[in-house]
Amino acid sequence: MSREYKGRQKRIYTTGDHADDNAEVHMYNPALARDLCGNIAAATLFWHLAYNIKSRLASNETDKYGVPWYRTSYIGILHFMSEFHSKDQVITLVDILVEQKLIVRIKSNSKNSYTLTPMGYMYAKDRQTLGDKIPTMEAIKKSIKDAEVKKFVKTNDPRIKAIIDHFNFIAGEGRFGMGKTNTNLVATLLTEGRTVDEINDVVDYKYREYVDTKHANWIRPSTILGKAFDIWFRQMQDDPDFSKAEARRRQCEREPIRKPIYLTDDEKKEFERLLDAIVEDYRATHDAPDKVDGDCDGDSWELPFN
Repeated sequence: MSREYKGRQKRIYTTGDHADDNAEVHMYNPALARDLCGNIAAATLFWHLAYNIKSRLASNETDKYGVPWYRTSYIGILHFMSEFHSKDQVITLVDILVEQKLIVRIKSNSKNSYTLTPMGYMYAKDRQTLGDKIPTMEAIKKSIKDAEVKKFVKTNDPRIKAIIDHFNFIAGEGRFGMGKTNTNLVATLLTEGRTVDEINDVVDYKYREYVDTKHANWIRPSTILGKAFDIWFRQMQDDPDFSKAEARRRQCEREPIRKPIYLTDDEKKEFERLLDAIVEDYRATHDAPDKVDGDCDGDSWELPFN
């Protein structure tokens, strides 16, 4: 147990308590720790961030400038790296890495975005493996500027609401809100230079194609305003009268689904009883038909239904 005294908590050793835990082995570059005045904690955090950034770069998970970004929160780092004691400690260590120009941080309300600087890649020890993939500082600056513009647009631009409102007007009132995913999609298109009219026209175009078809559930922002937007835009430019979209819609028109009706034995008996009652009621209120060529007698009836 720990004891508190004079407003501080006494730290005690817990050797053996977690010896069998399947924990990650956290590493650091001793040369970096030495250059950071012996700050092993900062060097360890750097290695954690660098590992995730390099993984994204190696798998080509980058923006249009070739810059990989690793998104995580301070609490997320704290949960993963149990050797740290508080969120404030994590913030302090990140601040050191930023001040020393080892990483770049773009702040957000929830998760920050991180990438390595050219100097950071030198300490990350993968320059030969990653080769030409490592982004230049110029590319990183362009990426940061785009992110800042996108952040400003997302929080200040009234065009985002106008586009979401149009989407709801077309697809059904109130279906799509101003949540993070939808606003990000619209903000990305606006920062790439798309106009409100272009975006709304694509929404109209794809709605015309998908409505009343088996693809009707594709009428949503993530499908129409996502990565395939440029494809939809080119389709629309090649199809000014929407005739091709209409043709595709007709090919996928949803056929009504007719589900078979299954009756239980008791329901079948009740149905037969009701049918017999209807027949008897009809016979009781109508005259008997004439005989027909001797094949039918007065007890034969032709009901006006099958």
